[in-house]
Amino acid sequence: MTMRRIHASPKHLAQVEDGLVLLDRLKRKYGPTLDAVIEFERTCREIVEVETETKFCVGCEVNWRSGWGISASARTLSKKRADAARRLENWWRRRSTIWR
Repeated sequence: MTMRRIHASPKHLAQVEDGLVLLDRLKRKYGPTLDAVIEFERTCREIVEVETETKFCVGCEVNWRSGWGISASARTLSKKRADAARRLENWWRRRSTIWR
């Protein structure tokens, strides 16, 4: 078996240590594990998506005047908001339970 030597540069070691510090900071702020941090990020992205759709629906006055388009958009938006709220609530409960 051939043994290879590891050549670690101080610059690369500093980059790795900086990355570990960043991961620890994210875990302190958003959850005790990286999975919790990733779940929080996903939930935030979904909320932003819902807010973007809300802005789009507000701009759909033409559909509102036609009668049917806005109600379909509103139902879709309401469902997405409820789903996002449920996921955020579940994330918050898991986070609170873990840190007790």
